[in-house]
Amino acid sequence: MLQHSILNEEVLLLNGILNYFNSFPTTSHTNEKGITQASVCMIFRFNPKLFEKDKVLAPPDNKISETPSGFLQFVTKNSDINTVKGISTGIELFFIKRAINPKDHHSGEVAFLGGKCDGSEPDFQTAIREAQEECGIDLKNQQKYAYLGRFPKNFYAYTTPKGRMFVTVHMFFQLDLTDTPMNVNPGEIQSFFWLPLRFFLDPDLQTFRNTEPVKIDISTRLPKGKLMSTLVETMSHGLTAGTYMHFDLPNNSSLWGLTYFFMIYFLYGVKTAIKMSSHDFKSINKQALDYILENGLKFNFIYNYRPLLGLRSSAIDFLYYMHRVEQFEGRVDTPTYPYALFGIFFIGVPLLLNYRPKL
Repeated sequence: MLQHSILNEEVLLLNGILNYFNSFPTTSHTNEKGITQASVCMIFRFNPKLFEKDKVLAPPDNKISETPSGFLQFVTKNSDINTVKGISTGIELFFIKRAINPKDHHSGEVAFLGGKCDGSEPDFQTAIREAQEECGIDLKNQQKYAYLGRFPKNFYAYTTPKGRMFVTVHMFFQLDLTDTPMNVNPGEIQSFFWLPLRFFLDPDLQTFRNTEPVKIDISTRLPKGKLMSTLVETMSHGLTAGTYMHFDLPNNSSLWGLTYFFMIYFLYGVKTAIKMSSHDFKSINKQALDYILENGLKFNFIYNYRPLLGLRSSAIDFLYYMHRVEQFEGRVDTPTYPYALFGIFFIGVPLLLNYRPKL
């Protein structure tokens, strides 16, 4: 292992997360009738300031994602690289801030590189293509990047005019131990930055808080289906905005929205990896991690009126919360709306007691 205690713990932890994620069968995804598929890439690297000289890590012998403990073996292979003392951050994660574009659903947001699949393009190829187009990153170059695997789930994001949007997350590791220059596409990206993974592993909980009220249309947030559409139509009258948990980042940006949820899912992987390991992980703030996971999916919907007894608002709050849990609470297999019975129970009551014309 490398001669750096915090970095070694982060290596062990990331290896455990990858072992867990890669233990599930992988499935390629693309556009289908009524489904728009998208893909993003989560790129890790070692903090370049950790190393005494500019170097490039030796590529792994095999794809890391195909070998149990593959990431650990890969790092051990590079254990002769000397590290600098006094640096408190090890692994870093690449983020972009999207350009302002009124046609972009994620305009101005902090995000991972990525976008929609072209035609029948597989989601893995989409992640590689988007990284090249947006930042000039050649993820196909196996001398510079190693593929770590994918999140074991295809996430439902929201509903578009063309149908439901799903997103996969692919993970890569940069082998270059320097600050690699980026060829940023200004039409899509306004800036980029590397954030220490330690920001999430030993967080200052003052950076984890509610957003200001955000206007929302709940009909775009829940999967469409005959039953679900009826429930949403019936129960969301009067809903105008909501507040959500997010992270205040060191560069005065905020991490919220879909990329925030990907990080919450990743942190569930962190917790699972800690449970599965015999290592104590002393450098990880487990209490703060538990707090984030207990509160990370919570929200507060704002209504322009409160229906009698609050039944309708309680129902839509519950449905949306269960949708979040179903998608991002570390689950791999998505059950088919286990909360639908609750909605069925409430559909008649709001109609009879709480009905008001749509405002």
